[in-house]
Amino acid sequence: MTKIKEYMELLTSEMEAFRNDVNRLEAINENLMDVKISIDLKEIKSVLKEHGEQLKNQKEEQGRFYNRMESLFRCTSHYLT
Repeated sequence: MTKIKEYMELLTSEMEAFRNDVNRLEAINENLMDVKISIDLKEIKSVLKEHGEQLKNQKEEQGRFYNRMESLFRCTSHYLT
């Protein structure tokens, strides 16, 4: 009978500890629900702006390359005919 009593006391103790942990987690959860999180976009805006400028420069460079190749092909077409 004493073993059963010991097990019951242990189980009761574990259940009380679990209930206390659940109560603490519920309190933390309530506090977290009230927390407002704001996102700072300053850094990402500057990175995106720089990336946009790089894309613009790349597009201009590709355009110049295309025009140069187009003029070269026009010149070579005289030799091909």
